[in-house]
Amino acid sequence: MKKMGGDHLPVWVWQAIEDGRWLEETLAKLTNYARGRLERLYGVPGFRQHAGEPLDYALKAAEKVIEGRRAVPSKVTNREELEGFLFDVVASVINNEFRAYLRALHSIGTPITEADDDTLGAIPDPRGQRIPDEVLFDLWRLFQDEPELIDVVDAYADGATTPQDIAFVLDITVDEANNRIKRIRRRVRREEEEGSGERSREP
Repeated sequence: MKKMGGDHLPVWVWQAIEDGRWLEETLAKLTNYARGRLERLYGVPGFRQHAGEPLDYALKAAEKVIEGRRAVPSKVTNREELEGFLFDVVASVINNEFRAYLRALHSIGTPITEADDDTLGAIPDPRGQRIPDEVLFDLWRLFQDEPELIDVVDAYADGATTPQDIAFVLDITVDEANNRIKRIRRRVRREEEEGSGERSREP
């Protein structure tokens, strides 16, 4: 962890971090928040054993901010808003680890199983560009054999909403980003058409 102080954080943020009582209380809240989210994700086989302790995620979120790896938005101007921002960072850390775990399951040939509503509700979108949870999980399952398409879904869920943004996040060309988006749309459209056909054949 970086030594306290530095131009990458406003002075008032450093003062909050150096306030031992505030930091202790905030870490306790973040830990409880992480515990609740993790509990809802434990429905996915093996994730309980894979995941760290709730405090680990609270500390990792704080470290990201202190070390400048997660910038504090300019709209965050007081301790209450800083606390809310740290909750978002915890959600992002858990989200990223959960998605990495799903990819690991696929890499060893383990199918991603259905999840209940509580599990889906635990998948956060840290930047507010929200894909409905059930849609996000369905996309992960649909493209589990095409990791380059999952990368696009992940980028969109994290706030990259244009081909240019997706290209930047994934370090690919805009043309390649557009091609992947078209593949996703074609695949989803085909799934919808097949699902509609099956429903029409039901008695």
